[in-house]
Amino acid sequence: MWSRGEKNKPEKVEPPVTPCPDCDGQRVRANVSSEMDLRRGGRYVSDIAGSVCLSCGRLFLYAVDIEEVRRRFAPPA
Repeated sequence: MWSRGEKNKPEKVEPPVTPCPDCDGQRVRANVSSEMDLRRGGRYVSDIAGSVCLSCGRLFLYAVDIEEVRRRFAPPA
């Protein structure tokens, strides 16, 4: 589900629930505020998803539409 109503997009990225790379603790998906998104030049690029480690509390943020982020942020060829 895309919060901006965009169609024909690749499936959204889900944050991993693999062990925390810092402490090997359990990570769970966490909700990120709908007011928080990635922008470039003030224009919307992607929503953000997250996971949090239940042991050390480290928060991991992920771009939902990584292909769009790569397209907009890549240096000119």
